Amino acid sequence: MNFIKHIPKTLGFFVFFVFFYIVIFGGLVFKVYQPAPTDLTYDIETLRTPSEETTYAYLVEARNDALNIRLALIENAEVRIDVSYYSVHPNESRDIFYGALLAAADRGVSVRFIIDGFIEGGLYGDQSVVDALASHENITFKYYEPFQFLRMYAFNNRLHDKLVIVDGQYGLMGGRNIGDRYFMDLDEDSKMVHDRDILIFGEVGHSTIMSMHAYYDELFESDYAHAHLYQERLDQDTTRLHLLDAYYTYISALDLTERLEAIHEEAVLVERASFLRSPLNRMHKEPVVFNTIIDLAMHYDTLYVQSPYIIIDETMAALFEPLKNHEITVLTNNYIDNPNLWAVSGYMRSRNHVAQHTNLYEYHGDIGIHSKTMMMGNEITIIGSSNIDPRSAFLSTESMMVVYSPDFYDYVDGVIASYLEESLLVESDGSYAPHETIDPREETFSRKVERYITTLFTWFFEELL
Repeated sequence: MNFIKHIPKTLGFFVFFVFFYIVIFGGLVFKVYQPAPTDLTYDIETLRTPSEETTYAYLVEARNDALNIRLALIENAEVRIDVSYYSVHPNESRDIFYGALLAAADRGVSVRFIIDGFIEGGLYGDQSVVDALASHENITFKYYEPFQFLRMYAFNNRLHDKLVIVDGQYGLMGGRNIGDRYFMDLDEDSKMVHDRDILIFGEVGHSTIMSMHAYYDELFESDYAHAHLYQERLDQDTTRLHLLDAYYTYISALDLTERLEAIHEEAVLVERASFLRSPLNRMHKEPVVFNTIIDLAMHYDTLYVQSPYIIIDETMAALFEPLKNHEITVLTNNYIDNPNLWAVSGYMRSRNHVAQHTNLYEYHGDIGIHSKTMMMGNEITIIGSSNIDPRSAFLSTESMMVVYSPDFYDYVDGVIASYLEESLLVESDGSYAPHETIDPREETFSRKVERYITTLFTWFFEELL
């Protein structure tokens, strides 16, 4: 039994090897590997030119409404639903959402679902629940780059899109994954986040929605998408009934058709909505989405950026270099409360630099922010999945919606103002400017130690954060 005493040491070597292979090797590849060439480009003038199509935009800000709108789109679908998410948390919202998809499939609607393969297809996924969906004849379920030990070179390219596309008429996208922290009012503020989606719609066959479907087709049929090989389980029917019951119980007091009709009445008529997305390739991607946004921002004097994480390493600094003379306002979470220590570690290395070159605000509300938004001039609003960090720019699949509309800009600007009212301005030396009603958070000693250690540790692979 002497081998037992060697297990901790062997496990330690194994963990170190996996870490080195995935992270350190990945970082070296990022530094030396040139981005794959791509023909994917976007015309800047087209993005800011009125379209002949009738296009509506609807901002989805409230948590409960975010779930209800997803259900309303699914409940009223007639032909096709395409869904993409980075993660689905195993809780009530998942059961309700999956139940809605099952109900649509039972009606004969074709459902496709792709999800990131490391989170759901590898370490944390609930395979029994996925089997209940994937075994349905009208549902096809796939994983993007599922975790495999012999394919760790693909680990760093993750699927980060959050899309629900319905019938060539509705396209919903933003920062929310599927989980209670995005949709439910919970007993602890720390378990919830503020987030933001945008719903774009028009007549069936609207070009913007069809471009979203086209991207989804490419993503779903790519070599990086692998079909879920479901197993027939004894409790499969029971699981399916549980999901359907969760859905029908939740909507019993709702009129989803009425909710969709209300959206049509409340949405803003916009001049144009354009869908941006990153290229599909492994390793180091050409930062098409970020390059397009920067080129677009060059036509305006002001830029507002909201992101839960701000990581400006050398590669990101180079992207933003053309805007060095612009007036830029940045809003992110404060480094004390932000639960993502990995992201905070990258942020802290550039925090003072960002504060010196922008109006940097850190949010001090009771609930953190997870929204990803950019606004420029008085007419461009951009909402989607992309954070301000190297991973979003160069590694993950990302998508953003560019809305050209002064009216929609004004509406979103009013929402943004409420977040800025609960934020503190960061001075160039890293301190906070005095505020009449907000006191800075106090960082505990243990948190400070964790932050310093993590910051030193992640210096070796900052471009992967």
